Amino acid sequence: MNYHHIRVETNSSDRPYLSLISSSLRGTFGHFFKNQTCISSSYACNHCLYSKECLYYIFYETDEVPPFRFDARLYADRYDFGIYIYGDAVTALRPILSALSSMLHTKTITDRKLSFPRSTIFLNTVALTFDDKNILQPFDDTPQTLKITEYHREVKVQLVTPLYLKSPKSRFKNTIEIEDILLSIFKRKYYFEHSEKVFELDYAPSYKLISSEFRVFREKTRSDRQQKYLALLGLVGRVVLSDLDEKSFELLKWGEILALGNKVTKGQGVIALRY
Repeated sequence: MNYHHIRVETNSSDRPYLSLISSSLRGTFGHFFKNQTCISSSYACNHCLYSKECLYYIFYETDEVPPFRFDARLYADRYDFGIYIYGDAVTALRPILSALSSMLHTKTITDRKLSFPRSTIFLNTVALTFDDKNILQPFDDTPQTLKITEYHREVKVQLVTPLYLKSPKSRFKNTIEIEDILLSIFKRKYYFEHSEKVFELDYAPSYKLISSEFRVFREKTRSDRQQKYLALLGLVGRVVLSDLDEKSFELLKWGEILALGNKVTKGQGVIALRY
């Protein structure tokens, strides 16, 4: 599966007042992305004749799995953030970068109306360059894929941002097992690879549970797209595993890229592995 990772260093000392800025950034970016991609004079998505081909609709309005996510850390001390783009959507890179640059130069970020014109934008670890008129200079747009170079049997899985998973009754799960984590990653990866949904793993994970500690996280975050504060609910904590099978390790590595759960595009469900 192909993906791009865009990373933004704002080069600013401004400190976010929200515990998690991803949802607010997503809403602000959506406004600029719609300006960049919408070709309808009505500017309305409902019953639009071009919705099936519209990047904005695919990213923001479709009922399918959105092919991107914003990435920021909980209680970050700066406005630095990232954007991941997955699967076929990697071809949308240029309008995404154009909308992102416009957003950073305009005082619209969060309800504090911030701008970060001195930002550095990285694509897959390489810094992009702009001329004095803010025109993006030529760059390598080759997408990445994950290459596993080493396998670890002892793994600590840290929930970096609150993980929101639904139970079969569509309620928030306040407990979690490693199979829940693996299945959520597998479902996202399979969809971006095959454009089809699956509902169970295609193998039996093997591991030994050493310890797990999770707690329910509840706060408020802001959606600039909806112009209101929303509940930020999920699990934070970690699980420690040993004797982990190789396929599960590879899935967890994909989880660092894809994230997991039901609110991924809003920045939730980010995990990090430690060995």
